[in-house]
This record gives sequence, structure tokens and C-alpha cells, in this order.
Amino acid sequence: MTTTAVAIRSAARWVPRRFPRTVWGRLWIMLLAAVAVSVAFGVATNLVLARQQNVVASLAADDGPASIDTARVHTALSDADQAAATSFLSQGAERLGGSGPIYQDKIKIATQGLAKVAAVTPAGGVSAEQVQAIEALIVVYIGLVDQAHANVDHGNLSVTYLAYASHLMHTSDTGILARVDQLAALDATQVARRGSTHWLSSAVIVAQFIGGMALITLLVGIQAFLARRFRRVLNPALCAATVLGIILLTLTSFQTAHTRNDIHDGVAALQGVIGAEMDMALLADDYGARARSLIAPQDVANALPSVGGGDAVDSLRVDRTAATMFAGATNAKRFSSLLDPVLRLDATEAERTAVSQANTAYREFTTIDQDMKVDASDTDADHTREAVLAPRTSRLLNAYQRTEDALGATAESTQRRFDTATHAAASKYWLGTGIPVLTGVVVLLLIIGVFPRLGEYR
Repeated sequence: MTTTAVAIRSAARWVPRRFPRTVWGRLWIMLLAAVAVSVAFGVATNLVLARQQNVVASLAADDGPASIDTARVHTALSDADQAAATSFLSQGAERLGGSGPIYQDKIKIATQGLAKVAAVTPAGGVSAEQVQAIEALIVVYIGLVDQAHANVDHGNLSVTYLAYASHLMHTSDTGILARVDQLAALDATQVARRGSTHWLSSAVIVAQFIGGMALITLLVGIQAFLARRFRRVLNPALCAATVLGIILLTLTSFQTAHTRNDIHDGVAALQGVIGAEMDMALLADDYGARARSLIAPQDVANALPSVGGGDAVDSLRVDRTAATMFAGATNAKRFSSLLDPVLRLDATEAERTAVSQANTAYREFTTIDQDMKVDASDTDADHTREAVLAPRTSRLLNAYQRTEDALGATAESTQRRFDTATHAAASKYWLGTGIPVLTGVVVLLLIIGVFPRLGEYR
């Protein structure tokens, strides 16, 4: 007789006939099922929590900061364009000194922000191509602004270079800001995908709860089976395993639900940060448009073709550039709507006050801006410089600064909310190491509680 045959016949002695129908066989099946469900529940729960933490890590370290950096790039570029225009409103040697430190600082902030976005962008992707295109256009823009200041004593030529720079910055679809918006749209899509991942869905929470209830039901079922067959009401080991199973189910459900809530809060706070940054960009665009309309003679459109030659210059539409130069672009409704995500965050009193102050100051800004448009239309070109120095211009600047301060406070507050939410989601992950330990203890208690009964019954 072969060794294999001997082993099979020896093992068969331990398996009674009609194994599933015997008490001993049923107890074995229940034990194995409970162990399998315990292990499966622990592995599945640990996998779910690990995937959720991957979402938290990506949102906190990559997608969230990239979205904020992209929004700040937009704001910095709008501020730079505004600073390039207002630098022409200076007098004498200050004007001849170039575009000024504010312009230089904003360009630096924009380029550094793009570098941060590029650092978290996969090479060769659409986002990487957008970043490279924006960086190239910024170089061209800087050159046009430099030419505008280099020709500051040549009248319309200087203003024309500034017009082309502004056109390059603001033109729809292909302009610098339009490309930044396209990059922001890609970031927003990625953030939305993180927030709606199936690892945070209600189906996962329900499935997790069902798995935990199946484990508890098996533990209680084994306890009842032993109490009926062996006339022992309580099995201490199985009671402990049942209690641990309930604790395990409660903690994992709590962890999953709170992680989901924290991530949703983080995404909502991120929208508030971006909304405040985009409002700052909108404010800078409005102020820059007013500055350009004050420094440019109304017949500047006739001077636009005088800038160099070549296909790139010839392809620019004179009417669109002129429209960029003189457009006021004030939109209080859009300004207010961009701050709505902040108010939906269960905003604090300070946040509501900051939003209210921003909306009030911006409405004042737009009112003064509209009044200045009327004044400019009633003033000939020789008195344009005098209009710049009028008291109304000081009021416009004051409203601009108050709006900017309120928006800055709003952006800072909502970013703290984002950081707090993502940190809270990550800090609850102590169960990542606790689940395997608790699962192992449950299995061990199962074996301790059932094995002696198996021996007694045989």
C-alpha cells in the first residue's frame, strides 16, 4: 500500500460518515465559516480603508495643492497684467524705471506656481503640455511688456505693445489666462473624481456593514449551537470574540463614514479657496482694464498695426485687442457666485463677515468704475492724465484694496478648513494597523472557544 493511500485512510478515520449531518461536522463547518468570514471581513475592510487613505493622500498632497496653485497662478498673472498697466500711470523717473516690483513679484509667483503644478503632473500628459505652453506664452508676454516700457517715450507705440501684451493675456481660448483656466478645469475634474470615488460610496459602507453583521451572526449562531448541544449557556471565548466583532464593525463603519465626510468637507473647502482666488483675479482684471483705458488714447486701435510685422502680429484682430483695452468687465453677480461655496461650508461668523465685506466693497468698486467710464467718455485725450489723478481714482483704489483684503482673508480661512479636513481624514487611520490585530484576536478566540467542544464530542 502506498504512502498516499495510508495517509488518506488515516485521515478518513477522523471524518465521520455523513460529515455535514453530524453535530461534530456541523460545528466544524460553522467554525471554518466563521474563520473565513472573519479573515475576509478584516482583509476587505483593511483594503477599503487603505484605498480611502490613498484618496486622502492624493487630495492633500497632490490634487488639492495643484488646484490651489493653479488658481493662484491665474490670480498672480491677472495681478501682473494689472501692475503692468498701472505702472504707466506713474510719473517721471518712476515710470521710466520699468514695470515695477509688484509686476516682477507677481510674475515670479506665477512661474513658481506653474513649477509646483508641473511637479505633481505626470510627464507627457495633457496637463504637462498645458503647463509648457503657458510658460512659453509668459515669456512672450514679458517681452511685450518690456518693449512697452522701452518705448515709453514713443507715444502710441508703447501703448500698442501694452495692448498686445494684454491681448495675449486675456484673449479667449488661446490666451494665457484661458490656458490656465483649461489647466484648472483638468485639476477640478481630478478633484471631483477623488471626491466621488467608489471607495467612498454608500454601497461600500453597506457592503462593509453586511460583512460585519454576517460575522457577528455566525459568532452568535455558534454560541447558541454550543449552548443547545453542550448545555452550557455561555462560552467566554466566543462571547469575547462576539464583543470584539461588534467593536470591529462599529469602528470600521465609523472610520469609513467619517473619512468620507472629511474628504467631502475638504473638497468643498477647496472650492471655497478657488472661488476666492478667482474673485481676486476678476478684481485685478477689472482694475487693469480701467488703468489701460486711462493711459490709452481712444484712437489706439489705429496704431496697433505699427508693431513690427510677421504672421503672429498680422493674425491679431485689431478690434478684439481694442476691446480688451477698453472693456470694463465688471460682473458683480459672477463675483458673488464664486463665493457661494464658502457660505455652503457652514461658515463661521468671521467667514460670513469677510464674504459680505468682499461683496460690498466690490459693488462699490464697480459703481466707481462705471462712473469713471462716463467721466472718461466726456473728457478729451488731453485731460486723460488729469482724470487719473482725480479723487474718484483714489476711491477706486481704496475699494480695490478693501475687496482684495476681504478676499485674502476668505481664501486663508477656507484653506485652513481644507488642511484641517484632510488632516482629520488621515489622522483617523490608526485602524490601519488595528484591524489585522483585532481580526487575528477574533480568530484566535474562535478556535479557543470551539476546539475543546470538538474534542469533547468525539
